[in-house]
Amino acid sequence: MRQSAATRVTIATVPAGATVKLAGAELGSTPYELAVKGKTEIVLDLPGHAIQTVQVDPAGDPNLVVNLVPLPPFR
Repeated sequence: MRQSAATRVTIATVPAGATVKLAGAELGSTPYELAVKGKTEIVLDLPGHAIQTVQVDPAGDPNLVVNLVPLPPFR
């Protein structure tokens, strides 16, 4: 059986600089290029913003842009 080639997906966030995590391991920060062979779940973490879990699909858009949601200020 032949292995399918990995597809490169560029992950960007607004604002930029979020940490990209895969299975708990930190890969780098956005914008980040990830090679995926199948649907892959990643976590995006930026201080002051809600942590977001995103599914990366190699059959989808090769340029994934995620708008991060700011956390409310502490009072």
